[in-house]
Amino acid sequence: MTRFDRYLLRTILITTLITLVFLLSVDFIIQISAEADDLGRGHYTLRVLLTQQMLILPEKLLLFTPAAVLVGTIMGLGQLAAQNEIAVVRAAGISRLRLARAGLLLAFTIGVLNIINGETIAPRLTDRSELLRSQALGEPARTAPAQGIWLKQQNTHIHIGALNPDGSLARIRSYHSD
Repeated sequence: MTRFDRYLLRTILITTLITLVFLLSVDFIIQISAEADDLGRGHYTLRVLLTQQMLILPEKLLLFTPAAVLVGTIMGLGQLAAQNEIAVVRAAGISRLRLARAGLLLAFTIGVLNIINGETIAPRLTDRSELLRSQALGEPARTAPAQGIWLKQQNTHIHIGALNPDGSLARIRSYHSD
């Protein structure tokens, strides 16, 4: 990796992070204003609201990262083009494909990190956020899948339909197969 590749990666990464922070900030403000009506209801305080918003941050990263990478790359390359750095590199004989390699490497890396986040961290924290909100408002918690949760042990299948605010389970059915 050449010095220009590192410079290009750094420029694109910085503009991508700026874009991502902007998008997350706008979404955070919108979510806070939407949830403000429920403040004071039950045990739903500003602390619970902020904690809930922090717990859904990995899910928001899944949503906003692709747009941030696109806009950040366009902004970064535009910044380099405005300073004629792209023209100088092209005049030095570096091909467009060679220029794109650094951007593709960054996009691939961010894509892999997004997949890892989407398969491990985001679902668990989003479920925890919904449970925290439901418990604070005193409402029954919605389980992650619309059909509830299914558990299997040998020949027994158990369906849990809901989780009550006190932590007890509701709408439980047990099926035994031969």
